[in-house]
Amino acid sequence: MKNEEIKLEAQLLACQDVTKKPAVTRMEEDLKMLRARIQQAVAEERFDEASRLREEQRRLTGTSEASAVRDSQVTEQDVAEVVATWTGIQVEQVSASESARLMKLEKKLAESVIGQHEAVSSVSRSLRRARAGLRSSDR
Repeated sequence: MKNEEIKLEAQLLACQDVTKKPAVTRMEEDLKMLRARIQQAVAEERFDEASRLREEQRRLTGTSEASAVRDSQVTEQDVAEVVATWTGIQVEQVSASESARLMKLEKKLAESVIGQHEAVSSVSRSLRRARAGLRSSDR
């Protein structure tokens, strides 16, 4: 399946814009093919080959491993994605303003809905849980 994707991607590259300078087009094609081969190697758990291909990619782009490490920074979003992947639980960021709005939600709903305190409370709790990414284990 992956080999077919790589062949199709190579055919697509061959059909794309032929008006570009040949050297630039060739380099772009090489980089796209390298990326596809890296993804395939990682998917098939051939990490040594993926590492070797990544070095070749860096050589083509002119970046060294030291500059790649220096330029890359781990953000909160990166950590959240890794945690979500490992645990299977989506981690969503709730901004401070949205958090304050969610805390006032029950009071706002109670102003509009009269005599349904339990229902308003239940809906508010459910909305806060849903926004935080927490789900009932019964569902």
